[in-house]
Amino acid sequence: MPTTDRKSIGKALGRVASGTFIVTTKLEEQSTGFLASWVQQASFDPPVISLAVGENRAIKPMLDAGAPFVIHVLAESDQALVTHFAKGFEPNADAFANVATASGVTGSPILTDALAYLECRFRSKVRTGDHTVYFGDVVAGAARETTDKPLVRIRRSGFNY
Repeated sequence: MPTTDRKSIGKALGRVASGTFIVTTKLEEQSTGFLASWVQQASFDPPVISLAVGENRAIKPMLDAGAPFVIHVLAESDQALVTHFAKGFEPNADAFANVATASGVTGSPILTDALAYLECRFRSKVRTGDHTVYFGDVVAGAARETTDKPLVRIRRSGFNY
């Protein structure tokens, strides 16, 4: 039976599984990172990733300027990274204090302890509702050799993170 009330729709949207990711970027001398959940492969050839970012996120001006970005796939065991990046960072704050990083081919920070990473060059963006979806061409990536499983999340409601 069709149901159109907001609570039912939110519960159904919440059942759409998502990963738990950390997105990092660097533009000129400024770098930052944030916890994200709306990431998806968007193309096979060339490999393209999509990333939805809320309008109020501190990282957004850098992405709007075309900064490259890195999507880090987290493992179930990566709770320390989740906790670190979940707090958010003000502009010019050191998002990488006490976090192991390396510099990627685009200069963006790569979290060396993440399960996997995909380094992307900005391709395009589309504003949709209260988010902007960024598309990036994957230019580098790797996954740790491990039996760890990716951290998957099911929300109670599709109307909040």
